[in-house]
Amino acid sequence: MRIWLTRGALTKRGIISVEAAEPRTPDEKIAYFKKQDGFVLGYARPEDWHKTKKAAIKHAEKMRTRRIEELTRQIEKLTALEFKE
Repeated sequence: MRIWLTRGALTKRGIISVEAAEPRTPDEKIAYFKKQDGFVLGYARPEDWHKTKKAAIKHAEKMRTRRIEELTRQIEKLTALEFKE
């Protein structure tokens, strides 16, 4: 089954599409896949993979919005910081 990984979505890597093994049980949430080198087995936690590209993009947008909010708060704190003798 094809899945989309969003763990590194905010990096240069972006959203990645990989072929994953079918879940062994209906309630299994971790996705297992071969990495691009073909040898190393990778896995993704439930919050890091999506069954559709649309869902992956939606999640990446939420990640981006949260990160911008975090950075804005950090900038506000740094701006308010004063150094006195």
